[in-house]
Amino acid sequence: MRKFRLISGLIPFILFVSAAAQYRSEVWTTENGLPQNSITAILQSKDGYIWFGTFGGLVRFDGIKFKIFNTINAPAIKTNRITGLYEDKNGTLWIGTQYGNVISYKDDVFTSVLEPPTIPRAAIFTICIDDAGAIWTFGGGVLQKFAADASGKYAAEKISLPNEETPFFGSVVRDDANNIWISTVNALYKFQNGVFQTFPFRDLFPQNKNPQGNLGSLSPKILIDRQKRIWLIGNGLLARFENGGIVPIFRKPEAYFGFVENADGSFFLKSEDKVYRFANDKLQDLLIDEPKIFLALRVMMSDREGNLWIGGNGNGLLRYKQQTARTYLKADGLSDGAAFFIFEDRDKNLWIGADKLYKFRNGKF
Repeated sequence: MRKFRLISGLIPFILFVSAAAQYRSEVWTTENGLPQNSITAILQSKDGYIWFGTFGGLVRFDGIKFKIFNTINAPAIKTNRITGLYEDKNGTLWIGTQYGNVISYKDDVFTSVLEPPTIPRAAIFTICIDDAGAIWTFGGGVLQKFAADASGKYAAEKISLPNEETPFFGSVVRDDANNIWISTVNALYKFQNGVFQTFPFRDLFPQNKNPQGNLGSLSPKILIDRQKRIWLIGNGLLARFENGGIVPIFRKPEAYFGFVENADGSFFLKSEDKVYRFANDKLQDLLIDEPKIFLALRVMMSDREGNLWIGGNGNGLLRYKQQTARTYLKADGLSDGAAFFIFEDRDKNLWIGADKLYKFRNGKF
């Protein structure tokens, strides 16, 4: 016997299917699937899964449910305090932890790549893999490259920047040409064929209050968009690298930005408790009045469907999901009257009762 689900009672004859985007918020916490409420990293892998780093393990989301990987069911994971995620061009997922070890994940197998050291390294929030397979990361004022020898054992090499003895790092990222880009509180660096180029910007990013209200200099983060443009985000300034210089694009003093590229080539820009659509170098419209609990932003990501994910500092996970609508009328083959019921069967057909019985399937009645 087929089972049917009642969608609505007496309603105007309108089906909401596709058109202008709206957003509906959803929040997940430990009460509905997360192992822990601090979200440290978010990434969508090439196979469509969305991964989250938490202080309670690694989490994979398939669109319906969460699957948790931790020290119990994945022995290669030596600690549940996951702090960094990265996917390389071959589809390998790299996982960094608070205690300085790195795990890889490929073909459903976790492998411990950098074991927890005797003297703990700083937490690995940022991972970058170059064309040679070397792991770039930083922590505690030290930039390191881990390269594997013939036996597969990784050895650490400290990378010194040409103009800073004790740099405060913001990002290390790789572009499509295998250049490594590094940001500090003072400059943007390009590492190409073993040589650094320096692009200073210290005067552009003044001291600012961080999310905890303390005065200090926050090193800007790097984002490389689909057009291969390099953005710097931080300290109340959104800037872009152009013609060998750093060009200010948008200022908002004392704001703490989140900035991610959307599926349509525009960007989401988060400032305080608001999220805006940013396109053509301008804030175009306010999309979302964000819940106050997510003022303490940790991470932000836009998925392939244009949904926005925000990781909170102890407040769980927030998703703004695009909602779309289209009105079907008489020209589409329907009556002018009201619908008395709409059912959806297990094969995803819609059945509409009005002056006649209608079946809606694959966009047609």
